[in-house]
Amino acid sequence: MMRPNIKRRKSRSSLRICEEKFLCSSIDPKAKYYCEDCKTAQCQECVVELHKSKLKYDFHKWRPLGEEDESRLCQAKKISLVCQDKNYPDVWCENCKIQLCYPCFDQYHSIDKRKNHINVSIAYHLRKEKELKEAENHSSTELYHSSTELYQDAVADMIQPVVPYATFGGDNSMTFYSFPQSIDSTRNNMAFTSSNTSIHSDHSSSSIPDLCLGVQGGVSLGKSDVDDSNYLLTIHSFLLVDDQEILQVGSQQEFLEKLGCDKNDTFKVVSVFGNTGDGKSHTLNHVFFEGREIFKTSPSQSSCTLGVWCALAAQNKTIVLDTEGLLGSSSNENQRTRLLLKILAVSDIVIYRTRAERLHNDMFVFLSSASKAYCNYFKDELTNTSKKNNISTSSLGPSLIVFQETLHTEPLRGTKESPANAVLRGMFYESKNPVDAFHETLHYVGIRTTKPPTNFSKLKECIHQRLGDNSVRASRRPEIIFQSLKALNDKFSGKIETPQFNTFPDEYFTCTSKCMACKSRCKLNMNHDADSEPHDAGRDVLCEYQSQYGNKVFMCKKCLSNKKKVIVVPKTSSSSDSSWLGLTKYIWSGYVYECPNCGIIYRSREHWYGNEEEEKALHVEYRHVWPQVYI
Repeated sequence: MMRPNIKRRKSRSSLRICEEKFLCSSIDPKAKYYCEDCKTAQCQECVVELHKSKLKYDFHKWRPLGEEDESRLCQAKKISLVCQDKNYPDVWCENCKIQLCYPCFDQYHSIDKRKNHINVSIAYHLRKEKELKEAENHSSTELYHSSTELYQDAVADMIQPVVPYATFGGDNSMTFYSFPQSIDSTRNNMAFTSSNTSIHSDHSSSSIPDLCLGVQGGVSLGKSDVDDSNYLLTIHSFLLVDDQEILQVGSQQEFLEKLGCDKNDTFKVVSVFGNTGDGKSHTLNHVFFEGREIFKTSPSQSSCTLGVWCALAAQNKTIVLDTEGLLGSSSNENQRTRLLLKILAVSDIVIYRTRAERLHNDMFVFLSSASKAYCNYFKDELTNTSKKNNISTSSLGPSLIVFQETLHTEPLRGTKESPANAVLRGMFYESKNPVDAFHETLHYVGIRTTKPPTNFSKLKECIHQRLGDNSVRASRRPEIIFQSLKALNDKFSGKIETPQFNTFPDEYFTCTSKCMACKSRCKLNMNHDADSEPHDAGRDVLCEYQSQYGNKVFMCKKCLSNKKKVIVVPKTSSSSDSSWLGLTKYIWSGYVYECPNCGIIYRSREHWYGNEEEEKALHVEYRHVWPQVYI
């Protein structure tokens, strides 16, 4: 149990708080990044705005802060408690066999039956655990050496080695013998043995030569197989750009280290796009990594890929990019689309993966938008980056491969006169979604899978042909690829409007007329003019003055205060004046505004000077001007 009257130190939390306090959205926000130049941990808002405030901050190197390993934290979760601050452990309970911070320890051991539990400091427990491991390793090492010596002695007693010699059989094969045996008996059995088979292949427990030949004989794996399997075990993917369009790799050197390649190597970039749940990550794993899960896949409803993930397929000289799926749940659809378009622009080969039974309109719209964005915005920026590095660039966009997998319907089938690529190209133009950036490099691969698994052989063949074709895009060094992505991400970033999607828009059922002055739309139902009902933009929608329409209206202020709208117009004389008297007053005092309830309320030249403007004496209102309607 805990010793009384001992002053404890405060438990240390693993949560890092923003140290800049530059533009934090709350009092103590969680730090997500660490700037190695500022030497501070920073929240999402501070790391973006602070490094934009001055030009010299643009070159700072910052990295995301990862979550602390749970094995190093308070294990309150094991006893159904929640450690709110995710503290580091302070105490080890010998009875519960868990490590806890002081607050969680006091809360759990406040019950009488747990007050007498034996506990020690976590530092003492870790030191004792380390000593036990060292003792176990020492004892196991001694046991290994003793068993090795016994084995060597036993072999020396069993085997009497002699000078090796060889015999030749009728098939011109040669077998070496390193154990004393009868040559004649061996020659008699030679006809039943192959040149690649040991004559000691009885697989018995006492057949020592089998142990030797099993390593060097034909049963061992080929060198290429071993190299490939070892190579796949070293591959891993990493987050390149998060879902907020923030580059997670700070420099070219860090990019090279994460890829695990040399700076002079050249690669092509292959990226995959498509709707969420269509198997983009699964496709890349089988095409480039022999089915190993380099990119995470998941059977759950939530998207398993957020942002853009990267991995190196060195055997294909390819940098592979896995992207976030379209049509998935997102707080800002426009921001996600802009991120995907930037990744598409830096790619050399683009795969659009779809499992739709028929090609949907969202594919045509997305790829057409990508083509326009590349031609109008990205091409010039990529050309400038290429000129800075003295490399040639192509005016064409990346090669586009549309990979469609169906279950019940047949994929596109072309003819000699009109292959499937041309049919797909025609479908883009028929839907009024041109793809000029991919016009000459558009390819279609369609398969029908009635029984799993999916056959990716056609897609692999198409990708292999595109990788070998340098007429569109040539291989580039990793630093050029990183600079191109960083240039596009820095150029086209910032806040973007969040769209509000509505599956029941009012425009489907309301009048199509718009005010010619302010362009406000009529809120009434369609064809309301058939009932002689005037247009109405709504009570809260105010119009603006346009001199060409003269849509300014004056009202009596006094009547308006009595909740009466009385429109007044300028006249040469009042209703009580005769024609001659009114004309004389008009020449002397100007025009007049007269209210039927309040009488004369304004004259334009009532005094020699200092006359009040009519907008101040009268209430002014701007009326909507509808087509074929006159005020």
